[in-house]
Amino acid sequence: MRKTKTSLIIFHIITMFQGISNNLAHPVTPAFINNLELRDSMFGTAFASMALGIFLFSLFWGELSSRIKKSTILLITLFGYGFAQYLFMNATTEISVILARFLAGIFSGGFQVSQLNYLVSQSKPEDRGYQLTLSSIFISAAGTVGFFIGGFVGDISIFLTFQIQIALCMIVGLSYFIFLNKTESVQDSEPFEIKKLNPFKSFANVRVILVPVVVILMVSVFLSYVSITSFDQTFNYFVRDVYNFPPSYNGVLKMGTGLIGIIANFTISMYLIKKTNVKRSYTILMVVMALSGVTVVLVNQLWLLIVFAFIFLAIDAMSKPLQQTIVSGMSSDYHESHVLMGLYNTMKSLGLIVGALIAGFLYEWYKIGPFILASMAILIAALFMASVYKKTSSQVQ
Repeated sequence: MRKTKTSLIIFHIITMFQGISNNLAHPVTPAFINNLELRDSMFGTAFASMALGIFLFSLFWGELSSRIKKSTILLITLFGYGFAQYLFMNATTEISVILARFLAGIFSGGFQVSQLNYLVSQSKPEDRGYQLTLSSIFISAAGTVGFFIGGFVGDISIFLTFQIQIALCMIVGLSYFIFLNKTESVQDSEPFEIKKLNPFKSFANVRVILVPVVVILMVSVFLSYVSITSFDQTFNYFVRDVYNFPPSYNGVLKMGTGLIGIIANFTISMYLIKKTNVKRSYTILMVVMALSGVTVVLVNQLWLLIVFAFIFLAIDAMSKPLQQTIVSGMSSDYHESHVLMGLYNTMKSLGLIVGALIAGFLYEWYKIGPFILASMAILIAALFMASVYKKTSSQVQ
């Protein structure tokens, strides 16, 4: 037990450094694409291509992480992500940007699923919600720091930001492997077959867990990520394109929303997970997000737009641990729980693809259109989550 607690502490510490690393390039990406003089829709297309890689390979990584150590997968995928970012840094055309982002998505799916499954496999069922929330808080906190640092470094040099990120990815990957590899055990002894390298085979394998309530839940997950991707990606590009904000302003804005989300996670989220029905609480939060998104569309003053955008993004940061807690609680079986988290990441990435693509092309036609899409999508997601709550109201979350 003590060994497990120590490994979880080490895991959370390394994850925070990874959170910093993964977010360093985000605030400079709009300026990077803008400087290449590519189409406005490329901010959505580039993000969607990365999300496509996550979508196609998340179930594969979920299957693989039940058979080999998660620390090994984290080593491979973080090195792979670093290489993909090197290609992105040197991209000069639309096709090279898209291919680099797609490769980054393949490896992103690996470390995202493996992180979730590490927590699931190392925690008791009754502690999963707490550990997932704790991890989400640390990642959110580290992400805001990474965004903040990346924004200011980006004012000096966009390429320096990428170079720092690539180096950190490799250091973090090695840290996972060195400090966690010996503390892990693998319960699923079934050998991994080469034919399962086909990502589409993984989709066929997931059919056994697709009971109606899981399908409804995953539709809600999908719509929630359509919403946040449409809103977040557009907001970052909008303040650069319309108000000519430098990368550092994006970093400051992200840090502000992140800090609010962190405080809310330590207080409100923990309370909701421990004291309330999580499905009902999450449904209410999504409705509040929808109202905030509508307000962003209606206001004419910049400071009001930023305030309600803050509210939307902060509630999203606060609600993600609730969403993950709901998904992780759908099965207590070791293999099923790993595949289920892979399915969660798959639906998440599908939402990223659809949200980014529609937002990018919608933005070219009507600049506030993606904000309208975000508000509608999160409201519909709330209706689906309300259905999940009704169908499982006899169960204790």
